[in-house]
Amino acid sequence: MLGILLLAGTAAGALAVRPRAAYLIIPVPAPAYLAAAILAGLVHDRASDTSHAAMAISAAQWIASGFLAMTAATLLAIVVAAVRCAADRRTGRQRRPLRP
Repeated sequence: MLGILLLAGTAAGALAVRPRAAYLIIPVPAPAYLAAAILAGLVHDRASDTSHAAMAISAAQWIASGFLAMTAATLLAIVVAAVRCAADRRTGRQRRPLRP
């Protein structure tokens, strides 16, 4: 479920920014999954809170289980950024300055 939400959030974020700024979304999926996996793991898996070592091992497993989702979301961000940038260049729109 977390992987699906990560892909959906990456797609929404990549489409929400300006076409020339879509490259800024590329590094976002991995840290976003890292934070969400740790939080979800802490909420869901209460049995592993016996020691700091057990918690660290469990956290590593929670993060590693999302490797494919992080990779897919990062590739999705790269593809969307490249397509949006190429489409923006192809249209040849002239940028108006923000201030006259």
